[in-house]
Amino acid sequence: LTAARLSDLDAAGHRCTPGAGRLDTLAYAVALVTARFDRPVVLDVRAVTDPLRCVIDGARAWRSVLPR
Repeated sequence: LTAARLSDLDAAGHRCTPGAGRLDTLAYAVALVTARFDRPVVLDVRAVTDPLRCVIDGARAWRSVLPR
């Protein structure tokens, strides 16, 4: 595994902030830890309505599931 991209889709299939849609962010984080992924995760904000809000909320959602 050389790269990980964090993005999410809502129930209608539109891109949304990670953690606000169908993606189980905890399960994704566990999969990366299990794979011993130790690189930055890219927060993908393409085609979201409010990219800045997505960065702020997506980063918060991602940090909330990371191991301490």
